[in-house]
Amino acid sequence: MRDLSFVRDWTGSGLDDEQRLVCRVGVGAAAVVPIIQVESVSTFALKITLMIVAMNLVEIGILLSARRYRRCPRRRRGSYNGCLKSAQAREEIMTAPATDRVRVIRPGQSYVGAQGFTYGAGASRETVGAQHVCMNVLPMPAGARAKVHYHRGIETIAYLLEGECAVYYGGKLERRAMVRAGDQIFIPADVPHAPCNESGAPCTWLVVHSAGSDQEGIVLLPALDAVISSR
Repeated sequence: MRDLSFVRDWTGSGLDDEQRLVCRVGVGAAAVVPIIQVESVSTFALKITLMIVAMNLVEIGILLSARRYRRCPRRRRGSYNGCLKSAQAREEIMTAPATDRVRVIRPGQSYVGAQGFTYGAGASRETVGAQHVCMNVLPMPAGARAKVHYHRGIETIAYLLEGECAVYYGGKLERRAMVRAGDQIFIPADVPHAPCNESGAPCTWLVVHSAGSDQEGIVLLPALDAVISSR
């Protein structure tokens, strides 16, 4: 418990005069207790004792609250599968000084995207409060294909970490690009596309979008899904 010291500021002489009690708690903090009338030495001592007990109880409550807060795992505050989703939490990150916003994203966080896949969450608006760019990991099992979609006003760059994968694109998905491990593919904004793993083995993408979230601006094109299925 912190040391508490009291300084009496007498307005006159004698124990019957009114007096102010200045309470100093810890270092630098000070508060003035309202003026009280001292009736006797014993009454004054009792009041001092009750004030000390009350302030000690308040301090204990503050300490217990601080300890409970520190015990909360950082990854679980406002999170889904480890990813931040609370608007308030994102706002706190985005308004912090730039040097305080540096984050390391550990593997193991995931989310299900509108494209039809479970992604490994990387740096994005949901995890670090990114505003203009995001990067996530897309593992694709053999035979998997995305729902046909485009990103309104958002560019995409994807790097194939392993395996190989076909990417169909165009207004009618009339074009096909074959991407192999080590290759990158750039897809301009508003271009319909769908990666399809036709290789017979898993592949893994590292996907970057020019937006804080890869779920931003997604437009699904279910009418073109049948085109992929027929191939």
